[in-house]
Order: sequence, then C-alpha cells, then structure tokens
Amino acid sequence: MKKIPIAVIFLICSIGVAQIQNQQLNRLSDLEFYVRTNNPTYSAAEGSRYLNDEFLPARINGIQKTQLLRFNVPDNVVEVMNSKNEIMALSFKKGYTIKIMDGLFKVYETHQYLDKDGKKQTTFFEKLYEEGNFKLYLKENIKFTPAKKAKSGYEPAKPATFIKVNDTFYALGFNTESELLTVLPLKRKKLIPLFGEHAQTMEKMIKSEKLNIKDKEDLTALFVAYFKLL
Repeated sequence: MKKIPIAVIFLICSIGVAQIQNQQLNRLSDLEFYVRTNNPTYSAAEGSRYLNDEFLPARINGIQKTQLLRFNVPDNVVEVMNSKNEIMALSFKKGYTIKIMDGLFKVYETHQYLDKDGKKQTTFFEKLYEEGNFKLYLKENIKFTPAKKAKSGYEPAKPATFIKVNDTFYALGFNTESELLTVLPLKRKKLIPLFGEHAQTMEKMIKSEKLNIKDKEDLTALFVAYFKLL
C-alpha cells in the first residue's frame, strides 16, 4: 500500500477546513432586509427603542467575522448593519447565539416563548446563567406610548415616548420539559415553592442576604446557590 505524502494530507485537511468556514459564512445568508418605515408615531418620540443606541460589534453563531448590531425591543428586531451601511434584520426562522464583543461579552439567544395571550412568539433574550439543562434568561422590556393631544388648555399635550419597564425573567429546563422558555414569577411566595425540598433554604438566603429577586445579579446568585445543593 502506497503512503500518502504529508503535503497531500495537509492540502486535503486545508480544503476541508475552508469548506467548513465557507459553510459557516453562508449561515448568515438568510439575513432579511429591514425596511425602516417612516412611522409618524415614532417621529419625535422621546426615549429610545433600543437596548443599545449605537451598533455594537458582535459575533453571531460563532462566525469569526464581526457584525455590527443593535436590539430594537418594541419592534422585536435584531438590526444588523452591513458593509454598505444598510440596516438588515436577523430572520427568526433560525436560532441565533449572539456574543457582544464590547468588553462585557453579554450573550443573547433567540428562543420561543408564550406571550401574555398564550401565543407562541420568538424574540431575543440575554443569557444570565447555565447549569446542565437549566438556563436563566432576561428579557428587557421597552414600552411605546403614542403621543396624546391636549384635550383642553388645562391638560398639556404629551409626546410619544419609549419607556423602559420591568424586566421579565425566563427559564429553560426548570421543573418542566417544555422546549419553550417559561416565565419566572417575581413574587417570593410564587417563586420559592418552585425550589421544592430546598425552598426553605432558598427563602432563608433571600432574607439573610437581602436579595432582590427582580435584580438579575441577585436572581442569578439565588440559582447558583440552589444548584450547589443538588
């Protein structure tokens, strides 16, 4: 049996790696153009609809090429700026993991969840913590309020506004086998029983360390402590 020269083996491996890299690059080929409409309700609105007003460097699905993006909350859009300074949007037909390369290295993932009306939706979440099959996520919320005209001289007109409202926390793999993210209750009496036999320990921790379960750092610390007990 003839031996294959090392140079030939190296060439074959290089071609294989190049093909894999090209496949990864093509994984962003499903970007859809995002056409910004001149919605008059958004013109002159106070506040911001974005988690980050500036486009931040990010890597999507592990692709090495850095993208510039920002998160548009009310419109549920991940906006991406391409090399032509055109604004596009990630299609939610596929799932994405987005790592922000700004020094904080926040990680966002797209997932399905049930909205308040029980309808299945897809959006982006910040991943806070992962342990085995369990994942903890944060959904930041921004509410849009349309402009309000003055009804009389005693009642001033109010401009359209974007207002940051209460965050929502979601979990995957916590007391459920559902593939959908489930919302975590932020009232102590409803959250504590979910810890089962360790409920009393978790409640003592909240009180002794004065944890605010509506704060992402405190809630994350609570789950870290919980999984150390398992």
